[in-house]
Amino acid sequence: TLFEAGYQATSATMALERAMFKRDTVMVSLFLKNGAEGNVVLEKALKTNDADLIDLAITEGGAIPNLNVFKKTVDSRKYTLAEKFLDDPMSDIDPTEAMDYAILKNVQSLVAKTLALGGNSQTALNYAIKRRDPDLANDAITMYNADPNLVLEEVINTNQTQLADYIITPENCSEALTYSINSSNKIMIGKAIGAGATTTADHVSQMAAAGKDDILRILIESDGQGNPNDGLGPAIDASKYRTAQYLVQAGAKATYDHVRKVAAAGNDELLKTLIEEGDGDPNDGLGAAIDASKYRTAQYLVQAGAVATSDYVGKAAATGNDELLKTLIQNGGGDPNDGLSAAISASQFKTAEYLVQAGATATSDHVSRVAGVGNIVLLKVLIEEGQGDPNDGLGGAIAASKSSAAEYLIQAGATASATHVKQVATAGNKELKKMLLEEGQGDANDGLAAALGASQFSMAEFLIKKGAQPDGVVKIAVEQQQMSLLLTA
Repeated sequence: TLFEAGYQATSATMALERAMFKRDTVMVSLFLKNGAEGNVVLEKALKTNDADLIDLAITEGGAIPNLNVFKKTVDSRKYTLAEKFLDDPMSDIDPTEAMDYAILKNVQSLVAKTLALGGNSQTALNYAIKRRDPDLANDAITMYNADPNLVLEEVINTNQTQLADYIITPENCSEALTYSINSSNKIMIGKAIGAGATTTADHVSQMAAAGKDDILRILIESDGQGNPNDGLGPAIDASKYRTAQYLVQAGAKATYDHVRKVAAAGNDELLKTLIEEGDGDPNDGLGAAIDASKYRTAQYLVQAGAVATSDYVGKAAATGNDELLKTLIQNGGGDPNDGLSAAISASQFKTAEYLVQAGATATSDHVSRVAGVGNIVLLKVLIEEGQGDPNDGLGGAIAASKSSAAEYLIQAGATASATHVKQVATAGNKELKKMLLEEGQGDANDGLAAALGASQFSMAEFLIKKGAQPDGVVKIAVEQQQMSLLLTA
């Protein structure tokens, strides 16, 4: 051949280019073996992205592999060849830069290779997490000192349980537990606790407020050592009543605030658990239940031992809830006297009747107010059963023009005073006036001046006929042209 005859390959530039253009690897190899410049071949091969010619330029032409060579090889999917260039003792390829490109092209084998050659272990670990590759992750951590803490949250949030054993350590288990709780990941919670994590009050509180009973069981009943008391308040505040029941059954103790809030919500089932299993005091909830109109709950609390105060009896009476009132008095030791004024003020007259029948004693104020509204049925109960004085109501009945009530009171024994007689005379109520005079022992003289002053002339006639002295009546009758009154006088 020409080469055997001493022809220099370096002088055959056009022939070499032609061979490269035709991708004639045999001819290019011949040129390289006979002195052609490997870097020249490499430069041309890189432009045409010809991996085979790149390989010849390096292996037979002595060209030095660089990052650009590595990238072209990867682009041609010649991954074995790329590894070969990485291993070349003369390679000028930076492992970390090569790793970045391998990750960009998602070539897992080359990421592992560059890691072994000194590439950035943290970058490799991040890639392993995204690819869910436990072997690569383990190598990056155990062999090349990647920091597992930097990927801990991502591993937990993406539920990579296979990687957890490499990532969760005794050093970071507390953080792992917090991340696992935030993502409600039961498996990861167990692994964190298994690595030595201890449950905090915040952990229990967070899961209780979310109503995560299954996770709470892990935190409390496993080696997590969680305290159920830390979750009871948050569970109640978040209306997670089933969770609250579990926490009490797990050992939580009910406080005043717990009982009060549950009573106000009217949750009798949980309230029963708080009192019977959580040592709650039924007295703590009675006021809240009544204020929130949870009367069935209030009844339960009394039956569970709550004592009725004057305030509770008064509030129940004002709402007219006779059933609750009966429970407060009969079971809770409530005093019926504490509710009578409230019932009358709120016009809860049936309730007032019950309270008197239960033992309440009528005061002058009670009789006066009921007489003023003309409720004869209740008035009768106050006087006949509640020891009320009919005299206390007569003025109120007359002032409010409640004739029937005034009549009843006189019949019950009320005595008419001068003031009463004047009031009736001024109003001109003959029927009531007659009763005051005949049955209430009133004096007709007490009303005559008042009747004349109010121009109640027929009333004045009536009073004169009932014995009033007609002093000065003649003059008034003449002035007012009241002939009938004049004749009567």
